[in-house]
Amino acid sequence: MEFNAKQMEQEDDYHSPNHWFKEPDSEKGRIYYGYLSICEEIASEGDKDAAILDAGCGDAFFLGMLEKSGFTNLSGTDYSRRAIAFARLLVPSAHFEVADLAKLPYADASFDAVFCIETVEHLIPETIDGVMCEFKRVLKPGGRLVITVPALNGNGPPSAESKHYQHFTVESLSKYLTPHFEVKKMMGQDKVGFHPLKFFYKAIKNGLWEIPRLRTYYNLKIWPRYFNQCDAEKGRRLVAVCRKV
Repeated sequence: MEFNAKQMEQEDDYHSPNHWFKEPDSEKGRIYYGYLSICEEIASEGDKDAAILDAGCGDAFFLGMLEKSGFTNLSGTDYSRRAIAFARLLVPSAHFEVADLAKLPYADASFDAVFCIETVEHLIPETIDGVMCEFKRVLKPGGRLVITVPALNGNGPPSAESKHYQHFTVESLSKYLTPHFEVKKMMGQDKVGFHPLKFFYKAIKNGLWEIPRLRTYYNLKIWPRYFNQCDAEKGRRLVAVCRKV
């Protein structure tokens, strides 16, 4: 497929499987592992032999998490050949395809669950409805779609230089979902706003000093407990759990 400018920039990032090197005790790592842990928890509500598709899988780190958790019927698709090459190397038990999300190479009703993690914001807005139609087509009746996207709250709109086309509110994301799915749950991730523990973090990591052991404890223990999941209106990210009806 022919890449647009934003896709080409994303493709150029895949010189290595960079998602596999994120440190969970870092600020970026706690957020990354935070929304993936929510998705893994949702996946674990189903059977380990459920057919799962990661749509926009990148280098397949999430599928690697599911594999370690005992899931056995995993598939991933992405437009990036570089990303899929890494995915096939790192999660050889899964099945991968290079494909446009608007033209998925799978039969109707192939999957029990489709995950689309941090991907919809990279899609040209006019194409999203077609992608949702494809997700619905490949899901089994009653199957689940799980989507995570950056929220407008806490992020603001993407800049002209961003790889993102848009950030979302509960209402704007719902407009894409409700014509095709029943939205069962919408939650926030990475809670914004005042909290005394955020000042504690600034005291242990700032421009003047850092206390590594306390930073690690905060990012691995405190932040997941108090800030990872929150009300949909209070997160820097939205997580939607939908059902095909």
